[in-house]
Amino acid sequence: MTEEIEYVYFVSYSHTRGSGNTEMTQDFPFTSMRQIKETQALIEKNGTAIGVVILSFQLLSTNKKG
Repeated sequence: MTEEIEYVYFVSYSHTRGSGNTEMTQDFPFTSMRQIKETQALIEKNGTAIGVVILSFQLLSTNKKG
């Protein structure tokens, strides 16, 4: 049985009106540009920022689910 882990990241980004940051929890680690681009789109979808570009991210913790 594979243990399910969640990854908590601090994400810093710029957008058309300035910059911002957020904490994100996901079921996978960042390992590809595709995942970073999907995260940019998710930040835009769930907020009011337009033209999001992730500047940096830092893994804060990994936690066992459940």
